[in-house]
Amino acid sequence: MLTCVVVSLAERLKLLVGMVDGLSLRELARIARVSEAYPSLIVSGERENIGTDVARKLAVTLGCSIDYLATGTEPAPTKEQVAAAVEIARAAKAAEDAAKQAEPEPAPESESKPKPAKEPAA
Repeated sequence: MLTCVVVSLAERLKLLVGMVDGLSLRELARIARVSEAYPSLIVSGERENIGTDVARKLAVTLGCSIDYLATGTEPAPTKEQVAAAVEIARAAKAAEDAAKQAEPEPAPESESKPKPAKEPAA
C-alpha cells in the first residue's frame, strides 16, 4: 500500500526557512516585504490560505515556485537554491534601505514656501 504524506503550507514554509542558517520568520517578512506577522501566522496555522501577492513575494524570496509553496505539488527547491534566493532578497532589501537613507528629507512646509514680502509701512 502506498502512503502519501500531505505537507501543509505551514510545514513547507518552516522547511524552507529552516534551509537558511540565521533566517527568522521576522527577517523573511522584512525581505519579502510582507507584514511582519504574516509568516508567523502561516507557521502557527492561523493563516492556511494566502493571497497571490503574498505567495508570490514569499516564493520569490525563498527560491521556490508559487505552486510548491501553496500546494506542494511541484518539486521542492534545493537548500542551495533557497539560500541563493534569500541572499539576493537580503541584498535587494539592504540596497533599498540604503537608498532611502540617502534621500534628502523634504524641508518642512514652512521652509519650502517663500515668505511673502512685507509691504512698507505708510
